[in-house]
Amino acid sequence: MVECHEGSCDPAAEFAARQYVIASTPKKTYFLILPSDVQYDPSNQEIAAKYKEMFTAAQNITADDFALDDLTDKDALGNGARRLMELSVPAGTDGALFETLLAEYNADYAAHCRIETAPYPGVDALLQQLHAQGRKLAIVSNKPDEAVRALRTEFFADTVPIAVGETAAIRRKPTPDMLLAAMEKLGADPDKTVFVGDSEVDIATARAAGLPCISVLWGFRDRDLLEQAGAQQFAADADELARLLD
Repeated sequence: MVECHEGSCDPAAEFAARQYVIASTPKKTYFLILPSDVQYDPSNQEIAAKYKEMFTAAQNITADDFALDDLTDKDALGNGARRLMELSVPAGTDGALFETLLAEYNADYAAHCRIETAPYPGVDALLQQLHAQGRKLAIVSNKPDEAVRALRTEFFADTVPIAVGETAAIRRKPTPDMLLAAMEKLGADPDKTVFVGDSEVDIATARAAGLPCISVLWGFRDRDLLEQAGAQQFAADADELARLLD
């Protein structure tokens, strides 16, 4: 494995030989998909507002069912549904009620995760290119496993054979468990694997798994935050990501 320090190495030398590409799925499925149901451009205030509104729709429907205040902590993204709900429900919520709320939220999200969801621009072509090159691809997301697998089937069935989401049996990112599980299913060699993500959680996950990470800039974290988290390689769009992986 080629080590990069302060951006001193050639990205091509770091990534070109890596035959396994595992991606986090923004906003998060999916480095490719916004499970929040809309492509998210943080510089576009109208889209950003719609993003937050649609993402919390399932939460607030759940809250209405149980006569709770709206669950409005919309910035606690990237750490899975359970953590999101922990940060969203009123303090002191009964444990049994919390589990019911979480189950209702997960069911609602699974039923509606395809609404206004689409691959990011250029991603389909990139996946086809990587697949044709014989690269082995997988998706890893802190979103509920049912939704992650459904979105893989809907959008990436021809190119991405493996998708791993959060379940009770596997710890979510930033522990490496999901990533390691995807690698095991792919039969991936760590020295030939790269993780692609869009958040500080993904950077920490790659580090925990001993993998290099490419941070894409089309997700819900900006470059400054990613750099503070230790990101070293960046892709502004699918074309730039393709060049890094070529």
